Amino acid sequence: MSLSRSGPAWLAAAAEGVSVGVDIERRRAHYPAGLLTAVLSGPERAHVAAAPAGDRAREFARCWARKEAVVKASGVGVATDLRRVDTRPGHAAPHVQHAGSPCGTDSWVVRDLPAATGHVAAVALPSTAGSRASERRPRPGAS
Repeated sequence: MSLSRSGPAWLAAAAEGVSVGVDIERRRAHYPAGLLTAVLSGPERAHVAAAPAGDRAREFARCWARKEAVVKASGVGVATDLRRVDTRPGHAAPHVQHAGSPCGTDSWVVRDLPAATGHVAAVALPSTAGSRASERRPRPGAS
């Protein structure tokens, strides 16, 4: 099971027999330049830099949500060198390598999820479980 919250938005995922990680992030207008170099891989930094100026903060948040989903699923969390987890933001459902994971899985499928306005979200599952994943959403008005 994995949970994430950002302001009033939250996200939960559960999986039977496999690890799962989710993250939801509120998009900010900008991020400190030092943060990009501290947590993004070289290809991720290039992806963010290549985006139109108005989309760079969103692309950073997207990379961050994917990265958090992977490190949560792997069980190592943000204690790892996050620059070594390349989320391949130019791909829709990339296989992401994360060596040294305590759960023994090092290849993850990451998907962007629909999120509340002003947020980005992602889910990560072991690459062997990617084809079995399904999504359920609450019905409007259901509690």
